[in-house]
Amino acid sequence: MNLERRLEKIKDLFQRILGKELKALFLYGSAARGEYKPGRSDLNLLAIMSKVDRAALIKAGSAQRKAGRKIRLLCFTEEYFKTSLDTYPIEILDLKLHHRKLAGDFNFTELATEKEFLRLQVERELKGKSYLMRQAVIGYGCEEKEMMRLAADHLSAILAVMQGALYLLDKEIPVKRGELIEGICQAYGLDAKIKADLQALQSAGRLSRVRKAEDFYFGLIEALEMMAGKVDAMGAGK
Repeated sequence: MNLERRLEKIKDLFQRILGKELKALFLYGSAARGEYKPGRSDLNLLAIMSKVDRAALIKAGSAQRKAGRKIRLLCFTEEYFKTSLDTYPIEILDLKLHHRKLAGDFNFTELATEKEFLRLQVERELKGKSYLMRQAVIGYGCEEKEMMRLAADHLSAILAVMQGALYLLDKEIPVKRGELIEGICQAYGLDAKIKADLQALQSAGRLSRVRKAEDFYFGLIEALEMMAGKVDAMGAGK
């Protein structure tokens, strides 16, 4: 079944199970950016609900399971979004920039991105990712497969944070992840090897055969920490 046909069936399924409680349904993530890879990519869905109580969540869970494998569903109310702009600016920015409407309507453009809230979360996440990567070395050592697994598992989140960092510089945000990596590395002066590694990992799920996971891993830690320092310097009064 091709992607368009599957999305149509998913939309019909969610509308049938969730009924009037479903106000809008959106696709986001790789499929919304035109980078869906069958068998590898998840289908990320956002349901805007009239309420997200016990009964609604049970229905949503049923819809997700019936929709098939590799479906990831988020359920929120409009009010949740409007009161979360200061709490999850990275995630809301990503939804604003890259989404596709499947059913209903919701105006993402009304969700203003306050740069200081975004800057604080970007700095916190950059430092948090580098901290977790350092701690993983302490816990697991420099085992190649474990390093690659950790880097691959966190890649999507890391790129979302880096996207926020690029937005802070008032740069155009590319849709394709390969172009996004190019823009980030240019704007923040990241090493050319890190750029090539990130692009290879994003497109193929692995590094080139001549590149050691350990070198990439520690290079990425340095890149995240360097970016965190630059984002910190953007703070008011600095």
